[in-house]
Amino acid sequence: MWEAVKARDPWNREAHLQMLHYVSPEECGSNALTVQFLDSVAITVPSGSPVTALGLTSSLDRYRRVLTAGGIPALTAHRHWNQPQELAVVDQALKTWPQPGYLTHAAALADLNLLAYVLMQATRPREAWPVFEAISAVATSWPWELDGDPLQQIQREHRRAFRARMRSGR
Repeated sequence: MWEAVKARDPWNREAHLQMLHYVSPEECGSNALTVQFLDSVAITVPSGSPVTALGLTSSLDRYRRVLTAGGIPALTAHRHWNQPQELAVVDQALKTWPQPGYLTHAAALADLNLLAYVLMQATRPREAWPVFEAISAVATSWPWELDGDPLQQIQREHRRAFRARMRSGR
C-alpha cells in the first residue's frame, strides 16, 4: 500500500496521514511499523513539503493515546514532551517551520497550528509565541478541537503565550 502511495503521488498529504493512521497501533500496525514508516518518509521527502508534519502528528497521536487511556500514565503524560525523541521532533519544527517562506504548501497554516498546539501542551509558551505570530492567531479546527472549541482554545493559548513572552522581556 505504501509503495502505491509513493508511486501515485509522493506529496499527497492526505494519503500520508491515512498511512500514518493505518500503520499505528490503533489500526493495523504497531509502534515499530509507525517508526519505520516515518523514517522512510523522512528519508525521501524534502523539508518543508506537504508531509513535513507527519512526525509531529505521530508524536501528538502518541501523547493523546496516553491521555485517553487514563490512569497513572495519563497523570504523567506531560513527560512525553521531555523524551529525547519528542524533543528532537518539536525542536526541529520550531527551528524551521515559523521562518518566512519555509512552509509554502497549502496546509502550512494547519502545520503551524499543530506546532503551536504541541508547544503549549509541552508547556513551552514563550517558544510558541513566534508560531502564534506566524499564524496571526488564525485557528484550524485540528488540533485545537481536541480540547474544546478551537477558537476559544487558540485565544486562550495565544494569551498565555503572549504573557510568557512579556515576562521574558522579549
